[in-house]
Amino acid sequence: MILDLAPDIDAQWRMFNAKLRKQLRKAEKSGLRFEIGHLELLDRFYEVFARNMRYLGTPVYARKAFPDSTRIFAVYPPDKNHCYGESTPRLGRH
Repeated sequence: MILDLAPDIDAQWRMFNAKLRKQLRKAEKSGLRFEIGHLELLDRFYEVFARNMRYLGTPVYARKAFPDSTRIFAVYPPDKNHCYGESTPRLGRH
């Protein structure tokens, strides 16, 4: 999901519903780390992605299916170095 940014942080916060604000506060308190990148994050992301796809019974895309323009959003627990992530292949925008 991509949201338009509000003119200031307070206005942005008010745009979020109460449930989302609560989830964001919980993530902040737990010390989660967030990183946005490209293919330099693919190895860690792909490990989680492939495991989840197999768990769902869905064929796993090959690593080469992720073009250079892929953006990866990774979230790391404070005491771990693996990621939970999401990718957004930007197909057609190479």
